[in-house]
Amino acid sequence: MAQPRVVEMEREDEPVLVREGVGVAEYLAMPETTTAHNLIDGRLYTSPAPEMRHQDIVMELATALRAFAQEHGGHAFVSPMDCHLPDGSVLQPDVGYVSAERADIIERWVMGAPDLVVEVLSPGTRRFDRVKKLRAYEKNGVREAWLVDPDSQTVIVFTGEENAWRKEQSVLFGDPIPSALAPLGSAGLEQFV
Repeated sequence: MAQPRVVEMEREDEPVLVREGVGVAEYLAMPETTTAHNLIDGRLYTSPAPEMRHQDIVMELATALRAFAQEHGGHAFVSPMDCHLPDGSVLQPDVGYVSAERADIIERWVMGAPDLVVEVLSPGTRRFDRVKKLRAYEKNGVREAWLVDPDSQTVIVFTGEENAWRKEQSVLFGDPIPSALAPLGSAGLEQFV
């Protein structure tokens, strides 16, 4: 059986805390940009552009999720797309999905917790995505979150109920991703092994 790879990672720049005390109204007054921004607990963060491998994985997952949405209903999206969460946080997951039953939360942005969010980890954003963003997704009612780690070639799926993660499962690239919301099989990740 294949094992996750342990890799010595190069350090990328971490997300930068731009300003504290930022509200949603101030966030929305900012000029439109393709730079990744996340607003968590009144703190505005910005992140550097990801590397090509990260974007290739995002594209593969987004393509698989979009095909799923076209067949089963709902809407798939990619960053930068603001998700306005109930606690006032505004996050931009790498990939997201809103089910057909909840499509009414899609306006100019996603106005509520998406059903599914995907974060592809980079060395610089690994801790931020795994701690700050994952915690914000959990407490705001995201039903499922995937952390995709290109370095260890794993996907960790968190399943939530009532604003808390209840289950965590991990699989290797190429194995079926254990998703109750969007069963995509391996989602094409075997090509990144």
